[in-house]
Amino acid sequence: MEEKAWFIKIEGRQEGPFTISKLRSDSRITPDTLARQENFSEWLPIRSIPELSALFEDPETLGEHVASAKKFFKDLPQDGVLVLDYKDKTPYFFYWLLVTLVVIAYVVYQLYFAS
Repeated sequence: MEEKAWFIKIEGRQEGPFTISKLRSDSRITPDTLARQENFSEWLPIRSIPELSALFEDPETLGEHVASAKKFFKDLPQDGVLVLDYKDKTPYFFYWLLVTLVVIAYVVYQLYFAS
């Protein structure tokens, strides 16, 4: 997957395109540096762009997130591959509810309408 191209303004001059990794390694970049992509209507400070604000995340906070993730995934095999499934699955209780309603409807039909 190709990274998005970012443009920045340094001392009033537009520079770019940059990838996020190149922005991370550029020592001139600050949270107040103006940035945009081609589809942006205006220049925004990096701190207000969620995708880029992580460039300046506090390392202590980041360490806490990493520790929390390690604690959460401690039971996983260390050499295994973690696969995340984002597909929306209908909960099983919905199916049980549907089956229950069908059975109740059948019983009511047999008791009151079928003679």
